[in-house]
Amino acid sequence: MRAFLILGVMWCVSSSAAAQEKTFKDCETCPEMIVIAPGSFQMGEPTRDRKPVHSVEISYSFAVGKYEVTQAEWRAVMGDNPSQFKGDNRPVEKVSWNEVQIFLQKLNGQTGQTYRLLTETEWEYVARAGTTSKWTCGAKKACVKDYGWYRGISEGKTHPVGQKKPNPFGLYDLGGNVGEWTADCYQNSYQGLPSDGAFVPPTKDCHKRVVRGGSWKYLPRDLRPATRSKTFVTFELGDVGFRIAKTL
Repeated sequence: MRAFLILGVMWCVSSSAAAQEKTFKDCETCPEMIVIAPGSFQMGEPTRDRKPVHSVEISYSFAVGKYEVTQAEWRAVMGDNPSQFKGDNRPVEKVSWNEVQIFLQKLNGQTGQTYRLLTETEWEYVARAGTTSKWTCGAKKACVKDYGWYRGISEGKTHPVGQKKPNPFGLYDLGGNVGEWTADCYQNSYQGLPSDGAFVPPTKDCHKRVVRGGSWKYLPRDLRPATRSKTFVTFELGDVGFRIAKTL
């Protein structure tokens, strides 16, 4: 079995555009995490499957990966690298939602931690990062080029994580590079969604999960925090990866 150096919780404090960010790693090869404070926001947009716009109150702290899970981090746990676009510091892709669950189970077993995927609500909360504009970076899509990889500048491939600017919470690549699996089953509206960010257990077989963030092959308009997509849990796509979270 691959040996993991457990570091307990290794904390550091660094500056971000909006506030002091608290980061940690639970093991030498674990993803770096950022602590997210409780807060509230308006979720959604008044159109299509992004409605109704509703208030959400996140009453708990949690941690989220500073970057999308890289190919090196995936290989350290799983022993392989299924990605189409190879590179240790590029985000892992061509991993299905079901395979991500196996990764999380193994990582938790090796570290004694409780890593998971973000709920869809948590994802939009950290993507908005306290902003209220159409894009996290502002009202005009021209600003997106400084924060994400998308069609027109991506050269048709993924790029190493963290090359663009972070959002106000200190998180990288939430728009573009790869889309990110979330925990939630896809529903075609937010009607009845909990207002506290809680995960909604599926009431029937859940064949599609929500993917957020757009990717290298999407247009800037698709990199808005409110934009949603969905994918079958068995699909392995070259533009879909994931970011981990942890309840504190």
